[in-house]
Amino acid sequence: MEHFIKQFTIIDFLSMAVPGSCLILAWNYYVGGVTAPVIQFFGENTVILVVYFIMLSYLSGMLLQELSKRLEKNWVKELDALHTQWQSAPKIAAYYQDRFGRSIEEGRTNGGSQQVGREIFLCVSDPGVAGSKLNLFQAFYGMGRNSTVAAFLIFVIAGISVCHQSAISASDLLTPVLCPVLAGIMYVRSRRFYRITQERAYRDFLILGEERASKKTPAAP
Repeated sequence: MEHFIKQFTIIDFLSMAVPGSCLILAWNYYVGGVTAPVIQFFGENTVILVVYFIMLSYLSGMLLQELSKRLEKNWVKELDALHTQWQSAPKIAAYYQDRFGRSIEEGRTNGGSQQVGREIFLCVSDPGVAGSKLNLFQAFYGMGRNSTVAAFLIFVIAGISVCHQSAISASDLLTPVLCPVLAGIMYVRSRRFYRITQERAYRDFLILGEERASKKTPAAP
């Protein structure tokens, strides 16, 4: 458990736990039965219920992550111009050659500029750069993407619940009305942070390349 807590990052919290917890709370409110299995075995133990809720929220977030992958495919082609612009920079090309042992043109052989961009992103996300906001931007992007799907699912759950009610009040319509608005906002937000994350990756790659080049430069006598 201690190892898991240490590995739990801001990306896990914002992109997985937050959207997942919203979905679980909505399901428990409209459908119920979420806490029933735990209470049946352990009783109303607050600590166990909290741990169970966190684990269930994270697992739900993982499900949302898989469901929301299709959204990302809609934006990938839009960033071809961004990748091409950054990859045409002389320093990026030189640092890519030094880091991967081949030219950017060779790297584009299979997957084009997207493949090179993916390699650069993975390169900078592993060691990280001091003071970089790449992980934060990635967390905001993941939260927006997964929350888009979560809002849609909550809309469906709330809508079905409202349709089965004999009398409908204004408060009953609040969630079904707000969810499409929230889904739209989260969609735009995730799309924007997806672009920002890619740009930040190239900037971090420049920093890592400069650090690598300075280490190779012999000190002045």
